[in-house]
Amino acid sequence: MRKVLLVCFLFSASVMNAQMNLVPNGDFETLSSCPNNQGELNFATPWFQPGGSSPDLYNTCALVNSMAIPQNWTGFQMPHSGNGYAGFAAFAYNYGDNVREYIEVKLSDTLVQGKNYCIEFYISFADSSFWAVNRVGALLSTQQITQTLNDTITATPQIEYSSVTVIQDTVNWIRISGIYLSGGGEKYLTIGNFYPDDQTDTLGNLGPNHWCYFYIDDVSVIDCGWSGIQFYSSELFNISPNPSNGNFQLSGVFPSQSEIHFYNLLGEEVEKTISIPEGNQTIPLELNLADGIYFYRIISGKEILHEEKIVIVK
Repeated sequence: MRKVLLVCFLFSASVMNAQMNLVPNGDFETLSSCPNNQGELNFATPWFQPGGSSPDLYNTCALVNSMAIPQNWTGFQMPHSGNGYAGFAAFAYNYGDNVREYIEVKLSDTLVQGKNYCIEFYISFADSSFWAVNRVGALLSTQQITQTLNDTITATPQIEYSSVTVIQDTVNWIRISGIYLSGGGEKYLTIGNFYPDDQTDTLGNLGPNHWCYFYIDDVSVIDCGWSGIQFYSSELFNISPNPSNGNFQLSGVFPSQSEIHFYNLLGEEVEKTISIPEGNQTIPLELNLADGIYFYRIISGKEILHEEKIVIVK
C-alpha cells in the first residue's frame, strides 16, 4: 500500500508540476513577520516594492488593527483565499502628478521563448478610495524594474484590465487574466498602473483620501504550453458521474487531434486510447476496469490539456 500511495503521489506531482505557479508566495500567505505598519509588503517574501512607493500587506495575524483582515485602514475585505492580501495605490490626486505604487516579485523560473504563459491576479476596490480608475496591469521583464521616487513606471504591461469602465466594486474580487507569449528570459513580474494621469480614465470626487487603492490576491504565472497550441482551461472539461461503475460522460470543448488516455496508480496505461472529435462534445466512456482509482489525461498533439482522477465502484 505504501508503494502504491507513493507512486500515486509522484503521478499527481507530475501533473501539478506542469501547471506550477511561477509566482512564489502569490497568495501573500508566507510571512517573515506579521504586518504592524503600512509599507511592509516585503514581509511577504520575496515580494518587494520597486522604488520609492510603499505598498501594503494585510493579514489576519496583523499586530495592529490598521493592517488587519477583514477591517483595516483602507476598508473592509475578506481575502480571495487564505489569510492575507496586499494593497497598492493606482492613482493619487493630491500628492503630485502621476503618483503610483507597484508590487514586484522575482519568478521562481525564467520564462522560455515561444511558450504561452497564463497570467492571473485578483483585485478589489478599497472602500477608502475616492477615485476609481480603469488602469491595472502586469508587466513581465528580463530585468528588475526600478521606480524613481513614487512616479509612474513608463512601460507597456503585457496583461491588463481591458475595459473603459472603471473598477469600483468594493464587494467582489475582480479577476484580471490573459495569455502572454514569451520572448524569452523574463524573470520579474510587476503589477500596478503603468499609464500617466492623462491616459488613465478616472471617476470620483474630492474627499479626505484622494487616491484609488486596490487590494490584490492570488497572483499566478503558469506555463500554458508552446505557441501554436491553443491553451484550453481545465474548467472546460468535465467527467461524470465520478465515482461510477465504469460508465462516464465526458464533456468539453476539444481542439483538433484530441485523445484521452487512462492510467492506473503505477502510471501504466490501462485502456486503449480514444480519439475525440474537435468541438463541443459529450462522449460516453465505457471502461472495463476493476474497482479502484485511475487517472485520465486529455492530450492534443504534444500538449496535455487536462488530467483528473476517476474512481470506479461496481
